[in-house]
Amino acid sequence: MNAQESEASITRPVRHTGFLTLLAVGLSLPATIEAQERSSVSARPSDEGAPLRAFELSGNLEINLDGRIDEAAWQRATPISDFTQQEPVQGNEPSEPTEIRVVFDEDHLYIGAIVYDDPQQILAFQRERDASLGTDDRFMWILDTFLDGRTGYFFEINAAGLMGDGVITGGGGR
Repeated sequence: MNAQESEASITRPVRHTGFLTLLAVGLSLPATIEAQERSSVSARPSDEGAPLRAFELSGNLEINLDGRIDEAAWQRATPISDFTQQEPVQGNEPSEPTEIRVVFDEDHLYIGAIVYDDPQQILAFQRERDASLGTDDRFMWILDTFLDGRTGYFFEINAAGLMGDGVITGGGGR
C-alpha cells in the first residue's frame, strides 16, 4: 500500500437494514475516520464485530455520484458482506447477498451498496421525501458520531429512490 492508498478502520457504529438499491452517496461530514496502516487497525472490545474498512480517496482517483460503483476507487475498497438480517427475523442469515464499500476523503464519506433481490419481491410503496420507510425494503445506515451508541444521524433510501434522514437522540448522550 503506497502513500496515496490507505485503508481506515471504522468501528461498527454503522448499522445496516434491508438493502434494495444501488447507491453511491457523498456526505459532507467532519473527519471522524482516521487513516491507519493495515497492521495497526483494531477495534475496541465493546464494538460489535470486526472494524469496518474504508478506502481513503486521494491522488487522481475520483468518484462520480451517478449511482454506479464502477470507478477504480470502489474496486480498491474492501467489500463488506458479513451482515445479519434484522427483519423479518432478527439475527438470521440474509435472504439475499449485499455488498457495501466505504470510501472517504478529507470532506466526504461515500457509501456504495450492491444489493440483490428478486425484482418481483421488492417493496417500495413510499413516494414522499422523509415519509416513514419502515414498510419498504430500504438501505439504511447510521453514523454514531459521538461513539456513545445512543445518538447520531441516520440516512435511508428505498428502491424507488425515496430518501429520508434524521437525528437519533437516546437521551443522556455525552
